[in-house]
Amino acid sequence: MAITETSFLNPLHRLQEINPSATSLDELKDYVLEAKHVLSLLQDNLLLAQVNTNCEVVSVSPLLQSLLNTNHEHILGKQMDDLTPPIAKNHSKLTKKALQEGQSYQFESHIVTDKSDIHQEIWLDTLIMPLFDKHQTPKGGLVIYKDLTAQRIIERLSVVDELTGAYNRRHFNRVFQDEINLAKKNQNYLCFLMLDVDNFKKYNDTYGHPAGDEILKEISNTLQETFQRNNDFVFRLGGEEFAVLYSANTRDGAFDYAEKARIEQTNKAIEHTGNAPYQCVTFSAGLIALDPNEDYITEEVYKYVDEALYRAKHAGRNCIKVVNNDDAQLF
Repeated sequence: MAITETSFLNPLHRLQEINPSATSLDELKDYVLEAKHVLSLLQDNLLLAQVNTNCEVVSVSPLLQSLLNTNHEHILGKQMDDLTPPIAKNHSKLTKKALQEGQSYQFESHIVTDKSDIHQEIWLDTLIMPLFDKHQTPKGGLVIYKDLTAQRIIERLSVVDELTGAYNRRHFNRVFQDEINLAKKNQNYLCFLMLDVDNFKKYNDTYGHPAGDEILKEISNTLQETFQRNNDFVFRLGGEEFAVLYSANTRDGAFDYAEKARIEQTNKAIEHTGNAPYQCVTFSAGLIALDPNEDYITEEVYKYVDEALYRAKHAGRNCIKVVNNDDAQLF
């Protein structure tokens, strides 16, 4: 009898570690069935993944597989960053460190996928919660995703110019001082390039306003093709006026980067008979490279660059004039 009681009580005691309130095997069975049902609902209705302490994918919920347009055999064993790439860099080391120490970690992921031949972007809030074995040793993590795509699209629409796809003036006003502060922190030159299309009114008068809209798109495309690093920002300030914020290690590097865009636009050779002597679409620009060791008032910086743009127009157009940081004069 003692053996029978021991055989019966040991599993009951072990199961009571899961649900201490249970007093019988029937109650525990009901609890386990309910838990399995809940887990099944979670798997079917949440964006979930499981990873080991090396951030290798162990399992992915059906809903997440559907969102990513993939299946288990293509993603098991891959790094989590390959599954849902983080927006910022260096998350891989931080995630592994957190899991190995049994800590939670949260960041945002951005995925670009082609689903049914449709280009799609997905933003996910990513929360990794540690998992432990019976000895309370970290064995990996449960990754819970929240789909932020609709929210990010709305945010993007509020800061993007509808015609050209560049950021709008509102976003420029919002990030300009932040980018100055970031450049000071990183000890880089923050470069502010302001430009507009040469003889744009004549272009509209000659080719029509719809054609003029296409030219604004072309200018935006040229800038975004050139300034495509993560910390480069292209803006349409209004009308035919654009701006770019970007970083550089030297003033010469700042000018060369901007000059690359100007040459690229000229080389496209888009006909513009009213833009003598070039006979094609060009732009003029003013540029300043802000010394990270100096303090600046954004309104004054804008004024200096606007003056540089004005002088570029009067120097024959299709050129870039640079502001000297020391005395706010052109050289």
